[in-house]
Amino acid sequence: MIILGLVGNPASGKSAVGEAVQQCGAPWINADLVAKEVLDAPPQRAALRQAFGDDVIASTGPIDRAKLAEQVFGDDPASVDRLHRLESIVHPATRQRIRQQLVDLAVDQTTMCVLEVPLMFESDWDVVCDAIWCVDAPWSRRCQWAEKRGWTPDELRHRQDKQLSIQQKARRSNWLLHNDGTLDDLRNRVARRLAQWSGRPSSDVTWPIEVSRWFDPASARCHFVRP
Repeated sequence: MIILGLVGNPASGKSAVGEAVQQCGAPWINADLVAKEVLDAPPQRAALRQAFGDDVIASTGPIDRAKLAEQVFGDDPASVDRLHRLESIVHPATRQRIRQQLVDLAVDQTTMCVLEVPLMFESDWDVVCDAIWCVDAPWSRRCQWAEKRGWTPDELRHRQDKQLSIQQKARRSNWLLHNDGTLDDLRNRVARRLAQWSGRPSSDVTWPIEVSRWFDPASARCHFVRP
């Protein structure tokens, strides 16, 4: 199975790229969505209540992510310590779920899957990827997209500063995708890049394509056991 990794700045359009490749026939694993599922699992809910108090449990039951973010996204030592505690609660179960999803896809003889992990390099998920695409977008557009998530520009900047710089991510990736056009532009860039990767002429290629017809999974490394 071919594993395509996605990295980039927060609110740069990584999920739009993941969805585009998914619509070409490649399952998309989004670590953020997996982590959200883990947050509301009973063992993690109990651990979060013990570590952060009842305030992070919403009145309707699920974890109040906004209040949790207030406690962990800060520069002071206490916030940094709380962030480490949060990661120790959520990351192991998230990694296990992602690992199992990769195993299941490989067993099903899936041709390609997309793996989107915000901390791809920091958490060593890059070692399982056959290629990594780095997505970036102009700051003004990122602020607009972040606003839809309820983030202020300051919060977006703060989340960005908690990760590797876009320059560091780009240097460790196979392709830097500038998400500065329309959604159709993005989709066509994705299709052309997939064509180049598969060794096909890309000049007349448009989205969507079928990755199962373009790629031979038998030629890719099968390394879904790590990290």
